[in-house]
Amino acid sequence: MQVTALLDALGPFEPTPHLAVALSGGADSTALLLLAREWAVQRGGTVSALIVDHRLRDDSTDEAKEVAARLGAIILTPEHPMVSNNLAERAREWRYDALTAWCRDHHVLHLLVAHHADDQAETVALHTERGDTEDGASAMAAVTIRDGVRILRPLLHIRKSQLEAYLRAHNASWVEDPTNANLTFKRNAIRHAMTDSEHERLIAIAQREGAARAQRDEAHARAAARVAQASEDEITLDSATLLALPQPIATRLLADSLCTVSGSHTRPRKHETEGLFARIQQPTFSKATLKHCLIEKRGTTLHISPEHAENMDRRASKPLAASPFWWLDSRSF
Repeated sequence: MQVTALLDALGPFEPTPHLAVALSGGADSTALLLLAREWAVQRGGTVSALIVDHRLRDDSTDEAKEVAARLGAIILTPEHPMVSNNLAERAREWRYDALTAWCRDHHVLHLLVAHHADDQAETVALHTERGDTEDGASAMAAVTIRDGVRILRPLLHIRKSQLEAYLRAHNASWVEDPTNANLTFKRNAIRHAMTDSEHERLIAIAQREGAARAQRDEAHARAAARVAQASEDEITLDSATLLALPQPIATRLLADSLCTVSGSHTRPRKHETEGLFARIQQPTFSKATLKHCLIEKRGTTLHISPEHAENMDRRASKPLAASPFWWLDSRSF
């Protein structure tokens, strides 16, 4: 399995890299951990395996201890409320918060997660069904940045069946997450209904659109350098330059501005930013709100600031690897 080349492509790395791997004990993350250890040993580096135990299931702590003992992992037990309108989504956010916090505390720049090609296919299907952002068809990026930590996905071109075959070849065991069989979760339902040929078709779409997204990212970053200015508490955009941009780049720049100011890790829906851009083009535009942000025109500039500053998550957000606001790593809104 050519994961070495896939990981090398996600650099640069330090001379003796220290990687963290998000571990659940399932086949995907177990294979990633073993592969990452092989890669790191060849470079004189180290790998820390991290398990997040949310304690949302009665037996989750025992399972985490068993996996940690077998694979030499560290268990993180973040404190958070157990009530949410969307517990699955909130648990995902809590998990990344705990993982990136550990990485920052231990000066680890690279966090590996085990999303693979089958996950890409399911993500494309989900985004297509929802009519999501323009990047939905490109699914997950191989590199993103969150709270100053590089999130790396080296397995996006590898099928789950290949990972399981690798584990069997190395006599390595794994555990099955019982929630994966719960068809009330949309992703699980899509996974169980999708044929192998449909998986292959959607994987090809993700790869094609991912390459297109990389080109958009580059154009986006260049545009941001001309249009955007970031201060401690807001982002300002030159109105005339913004309106002269092609609409896809302009709306993308607006979306990332809103994400960065609000502290959100997800963009608004495509139709929301397109609607905002249409309003901004009107001569009578003065102000609007979206994504918990206030967008206000003052003279020749647009000012994007928190709508209710006292309620905002004060950490700088990193919605995308190519976000033009990567320089905010050490700054908090």
